Amino acid sequence: MSATLSFSLFSFVGAIFMLFVTVLIKKQPFFIGMINQSEKAHTAARGAMWAYIVSFIISVVLTFRDAKKRHREAVIMRSTLGQVPNLNIPDYDVDQQDFQPSVNEGSYT
Repeated sequence: MSATLSFSLFSFVGAIFMLFVTVLIKKQPFFIGMINQSEKAHTAARGAMWAYIVSFIISVVLTFRDAKKRHREAVIMRSTLGQVPNLNIPDYDVDQQDFQPSVNEGSYT
C-alpha cells in the first residue's frame, strides 16, 4: 500500500470521527465533560473536520497522479522492451584460427 493511499485512509477516518464529534458537541454537549463553551468547541471540531477533508482530497489527488505516472512508465517500458540501442560499436569477427588448437578441440590444458 502506498503512502498516499495510507494517508487517504487516515484522513477519511479522521474526517468521519470529527464529524461525529461535531454532531455530538452540537446536539448533546453534556456527553463530553469539561466543555463550558460548546459553541467554541463546535467551531474547533468543525475546523478540524475540514482540515481532515482537505488533506483527504489532496492525498486522493496525489494517489491518482502517482497511479497515472506508474501507468505511463509501464507503457514506456513495454514499448521499449527488447529494443537495444545502436551504440555504433563495430562487430568483431573472430575466427577459430585465432585460438590455440587445444581450445578448438575442447581440451583445456
